[in-house]
Amino acid sequence: MRNSLLYLVMIMISASAMSQDKIDSLENELQKSVPDTTKVRILVELSAAYQYLDFNKAKQYAAEALKIGEATPDKGAKIVAYQNTG
Repeated sequence: MRNSLLYLVMIMISASAMSQDKIDSLENELQKSVPDTTKVRILVELSAAYQYLDFNKAKQYAAEALKIGEATPDKGAKIVAYQNTG
């Protein structure tokens, strides 16, 4: 029983670390000069990554993706942005 609990804690810690690495990578990509369609996709991925970690931040990224998606003529970017606003 004790080993199972320890194993579960280790998995949760490693999953959290991997999630943070992905978030850091996406936030670094967002700082680069990228086309709006790419920016929308990055923002949506960030929103999904924060969904269970920081709901307010997830909503903020989703709203920003939607704002940029609405301003671009690319329908694909709009669709991706709307999918994540739920």
